[in-house]
Amino acid sequence: MRQLETFNSGIRSDFVAASLSCALSAGLALSGFSAASLVILVLAGLLATLLASNISGLISLSSVFFAASLLYAVSGPLAVLAGTGLPDIFGADIAIEEFLFHASLGLLFTLLGYGLASRNASSRTSLIGSGLVYPDRTLYQALLAGGVVGVVAFAMQLANYSRIGGLAALAEGKAYVQSELSELVGDLPAEPLVYTATFFSGLGFALASQCRLPQVVRIALLCSLSGPLFAALSYLYIGRRIELVGIGLAFLCGRYFVKPSPTINLRAAVLFLCAYLSLTALYGVRDILPDSVQTGDYSEIQERLGSGSYWGDIINPGANEFGAPLGNYSAYLRNPHNEYLLGRSYLEGLSIPIPRLIWPEKPVSVIYQFRDDCFPAEKERGAIAGTAFSSILEAYMNFGVTGIVVVYLLLGYWFGAFDVVAGRSTYWLPRLAQALLMPFAFTLPRSSFEAPYFVPLIGISATGLALLFVRNAGQRS
Repeated sequence: MRQLETFNSGIRSDFVAASLSCALSAGLALSGFSAASLVILVLAGLLATLLASNISGLISLSSVFFAASLLYAVSGPLAVLAGTGLPDIFGADIAIEEFLFHASLGLLFTLLGYGLASRNASSRTSLIGSGLVYPDRTLYQALLAGGVVGVVAFAMQLANYSRIGGLAALAEGKAYVQSELSELVGDLPAEPLVYTATFFSGLGFALASQCRLPQVVRIALLCSLSGPLFAALSYLYIGRRIELVGIGLAFLCGRYFVKPSPTINLRAAVLFLCAYLSLTALYGVRDILPDSVQTGDYSEIQERLGSGSYWGDIINPGANEFGAPLGNYSAYLRNPHNEYLLGRSYLEGLSIPIPRLIWPEKPVSVIYQFRDDCFPAEKERGAIAGTAFSSILEAYMNFGVTGIVVVYLLLGYWFGAFDVVAGRSTYWLPRLAQALLMPFAFTLPRSSFEAPYFVPLIGISATGLALLFVRNAGQRS
């Protein structure tokens, strides 16, 4: 690997330009110039994503987080300023200036933290081509373990669905399935295992493109696909877009372990646009897709997707979850709160993965505390009904503007440091952890900081157990 001259020439210029753009956007928002602030924030977000792509690679926590932050920060304000507005549930009193100021501030300090962590980053070379990584018994055992995890993930999904009425429950749609699964006592953690198996699938395909794998490893590769493919089909069927993105990112993490992660280029931009349009189409028809598949009548889907005005509605990111952070921020500001949480939500978030079977009186997630306070009618719709959340709002709820500065400085440093470790490592474990954190990085702008350790802990633990099983089986045979 060669050392990146991280803060020299073009990269230093990108960092300075992005930071100054964030500061300018914050100043404009504070002065009431919403439209100008939005334009500058778009520029700042693009520069930040480009910077992270050049330093850490496009398939990295930092790049994914900067890109997601850009989408979630600008979609709501853009929809409001363009006159289309946010969903009716958020009301008409929208706090654009306050939101843009805090979003710009958060992006600025994330950048500063990322810059501190990435001072000594190294660019990746092809690990196989350089001789740093080559297929051997250890790597083959990891792929065999991935096959075991894939089969277990498949079985766990079937077990969970069987407890809510079987696969037939999928026909009831996304809201029903998610609500029923959330109310299960002792449900199996299938999702972390799906992402784990997906990572090993990507790694297996990367190695297969470089050399011929032994037959038993090729069979394991097919097994590792069983859990992710079943999950992807079920998610597609009921329209769980975020989980589909998580599967795609986990696969790419494995795919680009043995070769350099791509940077932003025309091909990446085209693929992103195609993915966005495909997921947008899924969002537009997910309420009728299960019925259409069951009956074989796709006329309503064709009618919707064939309508230019309908595409105009669903393609607007502010009309769906991308506009939620602005709407939630506005709702919180409309309901005066006399005291800050002072870190309570972060501490309580550590308890979220603990089953209520073990801790019946564990704290309620800050997401649902916020929902019950600001959108009480949503609680009546179901256990998980709500309007999503906002990580910037959580920082503000805990410590005010100071919270945004400190929390996002630490977050930027953490993402940057994690990417540096994963980028330097010639072992697959840090990249697996990175893959398991990808959904967290992507959804954080519209969620909370609750227990980011849970998915990596489950995925890595399952891989460790699978490795023990593979090695013991090898010794006996």
